Amino acid sequence: DLTTFLVFNFRHGVVIGIDVASGVGEDSSTMVFVDSKTLRPIAVYKNNRIDTDDFAILIAHIVEKIIIPNEIKLAIGIERNNVGAGVLARLKKYEAVKQYLLAYPVSDAKMNDLDKPVDVYRNGNKMDYGITVGDKIRHLFTVVLLSSLVKKHTLVFAIEPIVNEVKGLVKNKKLDRVRIEHGPSSHDDVLFGSFHAYYPLYYAQDILKKFHGISV
Repeated sequence: DLTTFLVFNFRHGVVIGIDVASGVGEDSSTMVFVDSKTLRPIAVYKNNRIDTDDFAILIAHIVEKIIIPNEIKLAIGIERNNVGAGVLARLKKYEAVKQYLLAYPVSDAKMNDLDKPVDVYRNGNKMDYGITVGDKIRHLFTVVLLSSLVKKHTLVFAIEPIVNEVKGLVKNKKLDRVRIEHGPSSHDDVLFGSFHAYYPLYYAQDILKKFHGISV
């Protein structure tokens, strides 16, 4: 039972990393729950058939029926590009859920452009929910962060769904760049879900503390 499991063990803080797929039986939508104290993945959800509307409803259900009634500290990290943008747009309509969504400062270009809307203002700063995974963030995820987790925190990170996906990673050279990605017969959906949880735990601890009450 997820409720009992979280209430009795992790009320001090959980970060959920979310990777979103289209729900047509190929890639999977995933949630990776990470304990903010030990940085250990404590639960994984993976489904390659759930559509984006139902996935958003599931996330909202967890927040409204488990997190809020039991006063569990929570932060949700989610991708904001591709189909992830649709789930994020749906989640922003749930007022009870919005407070748990991780928001990050916008780029300087967006900060200075008065015509571009942002998701939220916090302490006078323009911030957007979630992370757009472009080349820079993908490199941070698949090279810097993954290397640190695998080499320095092996015992914490080495749960079966993650190990299986790490084993399936390959290096592909495209133009002048080497890109780490899943091979033709494997997936990386759980890995990317975990990256969205570990990113704030490594690089945005001030945001976790200030806006979500989670100390790392």
